[in-house]
Amino acid sequence: MIKTVTIPLMLKEGESFVPAMEAAGVFTKTSLTRLKTGAETGNVLSAAQQIATYYEAETTYKMNNIIEYIQTFVGLFIAIAITLLTVVSAEIATVSPPMS
Repeated sequence: MIKTVTIPLMLKEGESFVPAMEAAGVFTKTSLTRLKTGAETGNVLSAAQQIATYYEAETTYKMNNIIEYIQTFVGLFIAIAITLLTVVSAEIATVSPPMS
C-alpha cells in the first residue's frame, strides 16, 4: 500500500507525509499521531524509531504467547498419547495365551 498509495500521493500530488501515510490505511491512529508530531518537530526519524521499537516489542510478546500455547498443546497431545500407549500396553500385558 505504501508503494501504490503513499509514494504516488507524495511525489505526483505533493501531499505531505502524514496525510499520505494515512491514505494508505496501514497505520494505526496512534502511529499517525506520533508521525505527525515528529513531522511538526522535525524528529520524524526519532518518532519512527519509537514506533518501530513499540511494535517490535508488541510482536515479540505476541509471538512468545503463541509459542507458549503451541508448546502447551503439544505437551497435552504427548501426554494423551503416552497415556493411551500405557493403557494399551497394560491391556496387552494382562492378556495371557491359553495354556495347553
